[in-house]
Amino acid sequence: MDDDDEEEVIVGESAIGIWGGGGSGKTALATHIHHELINNDIKVIWVTVSQNSILHLQKVIAKSIDLDISDEYEDVVFPISDNRIKLILTTRIREVCQGMDCKKVIKVKPLDEEDSWALFDEFLGLFCKELSSEVENIAQNVAQKCEGFPLAIVRIATSMKWKTEAREWRHMLEFLENLGNGQYEMGKCVFPVLRSSYDFLTNKFQRFFLYCILSTDGSFDNDDPDHLIRRFVYESIDEREKLGAQYNEGWNMLRKLKNHSMLDYDDGYWMTNKFLRVLAAGIAEETGKIMRKAHEKLTEIPSDDQWKEDLQKVFFDVE
Repeated sequence: MDDDDEEEVIVGESAIGIWGGGGSGKTALATHIHHELINNDIKVIWVTVSQNSILHLQKVIAKSIDLDISDEYEDVVFPISDNRIKLILTTRIREVCQGMDCKKVIKVKPLDEEDSWALFDEFLGLFCKELSSEVENIAQNVAQKCEGFPLAIVRIATSMKWKTEAREWRHMLEFLENLGNGQYEMGKCVFPVLRSSYDFLTNKFQRFFLYCILSTDGSFDNDDPDHLIRRFVYESIDEREKLGAQYNEGWNMLRKLKNHSMLDYDDGYWMTNKFLRVLAAGIAEETGKIMRKAHEKLTEIPSDDQWKEDLQKVFFDVE
């Protein structure tokens, strides 16, 4: 489908759902769609709500158009007419789009290399034209190391504005190259947005998310989930429930992490971006109850000072 066909579909739909992780560019895409609809003389009501309850969302939108939804009914199909109103919904959770009966659902994906540099260049502003060819080449590598994650691209580009020394740019490049090695100092720039997605999960989902990330290198193929889920179930087994039910719950959690924008699935592989991996490592470090040395190519057992008394889990490989 080319761009013109895509715009015709968007204009023709009454409810458009946009979903993706925090900082993935949902609002930017929604703004673009909003402008397209306005240019087609379509009235758009854009409502921001803090809760993910479908009924609450319906009530807030209904109120904005002076429509009453009775508290007596829990299953309400929100009445949207194609000709009189268009709904644009942005969320980190796919089920919210489904619950609002969005006819057009758009998954926000990472930017490709060309678009990543265009966004990076935009936030460097006119200053980018003053960079030497050496520094510009490093800057392009910095943008590439953001893995198409718009929030990181914007924040890093903004922080590097007016910096002209090649050493300054190399330092940032080295920082991003080593970001997966336990560095968590970027917290004020990127991680609070991602942390809010983690905090929204239930306790068991949080533990499962950390288990998926900390026991792998951030990606695993279709052959791995079965073994991973079994290990998780056996380590936290509930004797009150049937083993098969707990195993099925593990598969359900894996799918829900995907639908909550905490895991991606593409071409037979499950994966997370590097920033979510660093978030997981930082959370493990904060709690002090998890030691994570997996995939660091250890040649010896960690030193005694790392084996804390309240340690609950250890992830590491020994060559």
